[in-house]
Amino acid sequence: MTNPDFAALVRGIEPLRACFIVEAASGALHREFTRGPMPVEPAAVARAVAGLARAQTDIVGLAEPATLCTLEWPSVRVIVRSVSASALVIFFFEADTKLGVARMHITNIVDELDALLPSTRPQTMRAMPSVAAPADVEPSPAPEPEPEPAPEPAPATSPSTDPSSSRGQRLLAYLDENAPDTHAALLRVSLQTGLPLSLLKSPEKLSGDEFEQVTASVRRILGVEQLPL
Repeated sequence: MTNPDFAALVRGIEPLRACFIVEAASGALHREFTRGPMPVEPAAVARAVAGLARAQTDIVGLAEPATLCTLEWPSVRVIVRSVSASALVIFFFEADTKLGVARMHITNIVDELDALLPSTRPQTMRAMPSVAAPADVEPSPAPEPEPEPAPEPAPATSPSTDPSSSRGQRLLAYLDENAPDTHAALLRVSLQTGLPLSLLKSPEKLSGDEFEQVTASVRRILGVEQLPL
């Protein structure tokens, strides 16, 4: 369904000044309808409301945003409805609209929105490029085997060479590349896990248990069940 179809669906609601569908994880504006000028850009509204929904999950420690959120000002009443794990719908009503009437309109619209919601397909890893097989060549004669050197003693394990250390670095690098609010992502991990920022800035020092805590927090922040690590 296109944007004109979306406008046709909501235009008949007289007290509705604007309505937006937002991708919850990224804060991207998916569909929009406005009746007259808006004091702020719809895309800025979408990003701000997605951030509010993510903040709600930190308040109660749940992976999904609240089902319904109402914000009231003297000139406008804004209601945010979570309609799936991947989508939010924002309704701007006239300030004198009765809350019961607004919720009735919201329920009627949400029932018609399935075809408009953003896809919930998980992110996929980029495929490796194919490489042509080398041309056939004559095999070279096998070299004479050299005596094997005596094995050297294994070096002591350090945080930088431990496999879990490199996993911690890759995990937080992936968060930095994909978080919609990169500047605050590490702080959110610290708040959710109770681990200090100084430790998170040196992920090679994470213990196995701390790594699992950080992994669960990153999944909540990005809104995914699995991480491609």
